Amino acid sequence: MRRIEDGSHLPRPGLCQPVSSGPQTEAMPADLDDRTLDYVLQARPVFDRIGRISGQLSGLLILAATGARSAQGHPMFALIQEAEAGLADEMASLHPTGAAGHHHRHLCLAVRAVSRAVTVARQGLHVWDEAMMDEMTAALRRANQELQWATAALPGFAVVDLRQACCAMHMRS
Repeated sequence: MRRIEDGSHLPRPGLCQPVSSGPQTEAMPADLDDRTLDYVLQARPVFDRIGRISGQLSGLLILAATGARSAQGHPMFALIQEAEAGLADEMASLHPTGAAGHHHRHLCLAVRAVSRAVTVARQGLHVWDEAMMDEMTAALRRANQELQWATAALPGFAVVDLRQACCAMHMRS
């Protein structure tokens, strides 16, 4: 099991480009100080929570799109709303250093996007409305894109890329 201290498998900070799906073999930048590493360790649960909320909300969106009118009343939606409500407090507790500023900006934008998706779902997940579904989908895509960019901004963060999964390979055939 690798730890963040090992760092050899973590990407270097970079520009806002999609993260490649290949293995990361670059070394951890030498300029990460202890305060920045503390930020990384404190920000990881927030990063993971955003990804979980996004994935769970995507699942409920699929339920709603297939005609399940109970998507808004689904027990998962209450958990999603509870998790989203805590994001603002968690973000406020983070204190990014100069080296973590870029990452923090993307994390803030991801929180804003996933919060927008939850708000849209709260207002109309129970009613099939294509405009609402499009807005929710766009917000979830924005949140996921911001998470991808955040992974390139600091080491210690990863987005699961399912494009290389077995199921994805069968879809290409």
